[in-house]
Amino acid sequence: TSIQIVGAALAWNWVVEEDWILEVAQIEATGSLNKDRALRQWMTMLGGLYAPVGDKVNPTPYLDHLPERDLFLDDGRVLTMIDPATAIKEVGKRFAELYGTRVRLVGHEHWFNPENAPTASEAKALDAFARGAKEFSEVIEGKDGKPFLQVMRPMHVVSGCIRCHSPWGVKEGDLRGATGVAIPLEHYRALAEEEFAVMVGTHGGIWLLGIGLIGTGF
Repeated sequence: TSIQIVGAALAWNWVVEEDWILEVAQIEATGSLNKDRALRQWMTMLGGLYAPVGDKVNPTPYLDHLPERDLFLDDGRVLTMIDPATAIKEVGKRFAELYGTRVRLVGHEHWFNPENAPTASEAKALDAFARGAKEFSEVIEGKDGKPFLQVMRPMHVVSGCIRCHSPWGVKEGDLRGATGVAIPLEHYRALAEEEFAVMVGTHGGIWLLGIGLIGTGF
């Protein structure tokens, strides 16, 4: 019947809208991961950056094996080294506050910072990376119950990483962990629902017009 045809068309359009949501979120995730990779590579090339110790910056205990972790200036100020992982985490916190996008760094097999322990979904990604996968994505539910597209990429040890990670026996090429980003889907779904509402009205109007024309013909 005509109403079944209209219903099937709407169902198909909603499937298309869901695919669009994930496609756009994937594009956003790719941009975020590329930005994090560029930042990590730049800071690794520099060997880290220094910032004054204060209320917002404290020496990280995970670099206490480095004699140059802290620099003591003649005027009494202390500068501490900021490593690439710490920089990405701090930038990620501010990114989440501003835009809702969540940035994650997780360890593979061994991690010393509890914050780097993988979730169940992240553990699946790490297993995939250990088997050679280059990327892993999955729709997850956040702590607030809202949907996110989580996209992760493997993080391998390069020569510039060994200095900071030397106490843990890493070598170049090892899978050290993964970087990840979780893109909130709620905003995109709201846009899709608005567009779908327009589709419902359009399809309904066409159906009513068709019924009217059939009635007129009879």
